[in-house]
Amino acid sequence: MSSILSASLLFDPPIAAAAVAITATALACSVGLFAVTRSRTGQTTFHRVNEMDAPREDVATEHGSFDTMVTFDRQSNVESRTKGAPTTDDAPDQHDEITTKMVEALTDEEKEKAARTSYRYFIASISSETPPPSAAERDRCAKLMARRHLVADKGDRKVALEKMRNTLDYRDKLNVDIIRRCFYYKDEEFANGGDQSLKEIYEYHREGLRRELSEGKLFVRGRTRGGHPLYCILTHKFTTGFRAEWYMKYNIYTLERAIAIAEHETDGHVEKVCVVFDFGRYSSKLRPPLGLSKELQFCLRDHYPERVGRVLLIDTPFIFRAFWTLIRPFIDPNTKNKISFISGEEEKRMVVGSIIEEKDAMPFMLPGAKLTNDVDIDAYLHSTPFDRMAEED
Repeated sequence: MSSILSASLLFDPPIAAAAVAITATALACSVGLFAVTRSRTGQTTFHRVNEMDAPREDVATEHGSFDTMVTFDRQSNVESRTKGAPTTDDAPDQHDEITTKMVEALTDEEKEKAARTSYRYFIASISSETPPPSAAERDRCAKLMARRHLVADKGDRKVALEKMRNTLDYRDKLNVDIIRRCFYYKDEEFANGGDQSLKEIYEYHREGLRRELSEGKLFVRGRTRGGHPLYCILTHKFTTGFRAEWYMKYNIYTLERAIAIAEHETDGHVEKVCVVFDFGRYSSKLRPPLGLSKELQFCLRDHYPERVGRVLLIDTPFIFRAFWTLIRPFIDPNTKNKISFISGEEEKRMVVGSIIEEKDAMPFMLPGAKLTNDVDIDAYLHSTPFDRMAEED
């Protein structure tokens, strides 16, 4: 099973009945959808990796035999993108005072690292062609990161600040900045006594990611009506096995790229992405080891809060829906409204069509889709800017 699936469908309401907990745990282990843990008090809990606070909902319609909730934005994002108006990710910043204090508690080095979670800021900060961003811009971008952690931790400033600092350390250890730039660095950057060991790290990541992503299993292409980039996962293309290091890094590469595209296309108004799975030719033989799935779950929960807005599971095996039906009553409504199981042309038109326009859809998503299944992965990796999405072959 693809990686983000096991990381984005995790929930935190308590499961009261022991029978339900046992059944759910067994199913979770077999299909890799959920992580279930037991607290010190013995309480069994479904943990959601990525807090997905509900956007403003204009429509909420029960759909299908499994009572899947469908929500979408009534107003198209096209006008809002061209005018720079806020989209559904925007809201009056009720946390401004707290996030200001959080950023003030950081060192200058930490502020810079936090600001660099914005790809736009990151590129501006390393450019030799333009002046570096101001301290005010640095603090503004750092506050965006602080706000995401604060919202995910339900307003607990102390916890949010600690997790924010942990995330900055994690990004350093995982080489996230190198992951974002490894296909774009220039040899002349390391000429005339440049750091050759750093160049080797860039080359190592470029080759590793190229090898893992060249088969076209993960890419960013298309967007929702609300301007959220589509993080596309084609489960039948996970055919080369799972290498622990690269399993993490190619998922982070794709998620970071989707986030950068959202920032570029919406001028920062949209911060979340929409994850779309194609399960049309899924095989359980292609799912990753449980240990890798759990590692990614913890990564997304702790270091990428408030980044997943919708999850669309298309043409899923029956057991996925059966499991969803089992646990659905225990999941908060906001989360339920974010997840859709979709099969058949009628459901695709009703559900996917309300979220994604034909011009932004691939054939497995929507009948009448205008995009083809052909993606030029080589161009996507090597020549398409990081904050642009994949084009057709």
